[in-house]
Amino acid sequence: MDNNKNSITISEQENQFLEVWRQVLEMPNLSVEDNFFELGGDSLRAKELVEKLKEMDYQVEGEDIFNCPTIKSLVSYINSN
Repeated sequence: MDNNKNSITISEQENQFLEVWRQVLEMPNLSVEDNFFELGGDSLRAKELVEKLKEMDYQVEGEDIFNCPTIKSLVSYINSN
């Protein structure tokens, strides 16, 4: 899939996360390598992000967003646990 501004092939899981990030950050053009906090994300938006990901049955905590602030790093972390 090439659903981000850099036309990098991404997995279905990364695409799902990308859609959630677009909703939370209210930004249509994001990449899996963009940093959540550099895009204006803060602790309140991180909490919203975690809640939405948990609704999709992903095991993610707030600290995971701080430790893995890109979709690519977060998906990799989740898949390794």
